[in-house]
This record gives sequence, C-alpha cells and structure tokens, in this order.
Amino acid sequence: MSRERGRGRTVRWFVVGIALAQVVGDRTARATEDEHPPPSVGSWYAGIATGWYFPVERLSSPYSVGGGGDLLLGYRLSSNLSLRLEVDMSLVAGDPHDTWNLRVTPEIKWDLGSWTLQPFVFGGVGLAYQVTYPCQVSTATVVFPVGVGIQWNLGSGTRLFVQASYEILLKHLSVQSVPLLGGFEIHF
Repeated sequence: MSRERGRGRTVRWFVVGIALAQVVGDRTARATEDEHPPPSVGSWYAGIATGWYFPVERLSSPYSVGGGGDLLLGYRLSSNLSLRLEVDMSLVAGDPHDTWNLRVTPEIKWDLGSWTLQPFVFGGVGLAYQVTYPCQVSTATVVFPVGVGIQWNLGSGTRLFVQASYEILLKHLSVQSVPLLGGFEIHF
C-alpha cells in the first residue's frame, strides 16, 4: 500500500508541477508578447502582394479576370502615417489581345486605430503605363490611386494585409481594373 500511496503522491505532484509550469509559462509568454513594440516611427518596411484584377467596364474583347502583384517600400512618419512607393504590375489576358499594366505611385497610407486587426486608407499620384499585344499599342498617363484595406499586426514588425484600390486616370486606358490584393509587410 505504501508503494501505491507513493505513486499517487508522485503523480499528484507531477500534475501540480505541470499545471504550475503552464500557468507561470503562459503568463511569461503573454508578458513577452505584450513587450513586442509596434513598428517604430522612422522605420522602413517592405512588402509584397498578389491577387486578382477585376475589369471596371465591359471590354470589347473577351478578356478574363487578370492577375498580378505589388511591391511596396515604405517609411513610417508617425504611428499611423507612412509614405510608401507601390509598384503594381498586372496582366489581363484574352483573345486575341493581352494587356500588360504597370503602375508606379508614391502614396500616403493612414492606419486607422491601433488594434491588432486595423483598417487603413491610402492615396497617391503616379504613372500608369499599358501595352497591348500582339499589336504593341502602348499608352501612359497620370494616375491617382485611392484605396482601402485591412491589416493584421502579427507582432515583431510583420503584418498581413488585404487591400483594394480604384485608379482615377487622366487619360483613358483600353483596360482599367480594380485590384484586390493580399500580402505581407516586414518592418526593419
């Protein structure tokens, strides 16, 4: 019997030890997570995104929905305001034409609130360039992108985001689309 009591005490102390380790370890882990500061003011960040490009108007050619991506480089001016350079390239393919779009725009991005899941808005001015193949007709114009998005702050300067934008053009392009993109940013 004394052997069974000894095993029972050992098992109880083992369970109590595991429970204490979980409680203390969990508090320590939470304290460490809370200590991760948000991305600092005056820091740089880079990002990448990809997604779908939905045509704005009915096209004369049977274009399908296109795809493309973004490269971002930004600098935080304050806790909620940053400047970023967005380079966006997309392809809208169809028969008999394919249209490549390139947009390069400096933008202002404003983060709304300071939650883990945080909405943002952005706008800017830049250059849009478009070329259609096989006839190789190209067009360039000034573009004013305006957009909205939502980002998820993962801590350690990393964010996931989804954004959509609309482009106000000074000159009509043969294909104009609304990009819906998802990606991530890394602050350094």
